[in-house]
Amino acid sequence: MKSQSATQTPSTSSKSTPVDGICKVTTNPTKCAKVLTPLLSGSSTDPASVLNLIIDTASKNVKIAASVTDRAKNAPSIPEEMSEPLRICSESYAGVIANLVKSQDVKAVNGALSGSIASINACDKSFADHPHNRSPVKEIDATIVELLGYGVDISKSLIK
Repeated sequence: MKSQSATQTPSTSSKSTPVDGICKVTTNPTKCAKVLTPLLSGSSTDPASVLNLIIDTASKNVKIAASVTDRAKNAPSIPEEMSEPLRICSESYAGVIANLVKSQDVKAVNGALSGSIASINACDKSFADHPHNRSPVKEIDATIVELLGYGVDISKSLIK
């Protein structure tokens, strides 16, 4: 009879995936893989394809954030002190869309993504400067910045 200590236990280590390999260049590889894996269902998993997926997903989220901001700006009951932060956000999102279009050029992608992060941060700062205002886009901005941050890190691995 074997003692309990001699019995084998199933391995708890998981196999590395292509996404894990791509995300290892990011500042938070585990979270990167967790965020990107569901987005990659059926998609190619080479770094350039993953970067394009990040850009596409960020673009969709920026359009949603811009829509939320526009609805808030046009609401009849909008407080006066919300006008300026919402204007800044609208301009920021327009800049992000322009930057993401530029990001199709491999040589310009890092700067375009970094510029997009700066634009989103300007939107968030405009609400932080008016703490009595609650940003209607705070959560989606965080998602966009996270995606773009992974894109910056991955783009650096493509430009050598």
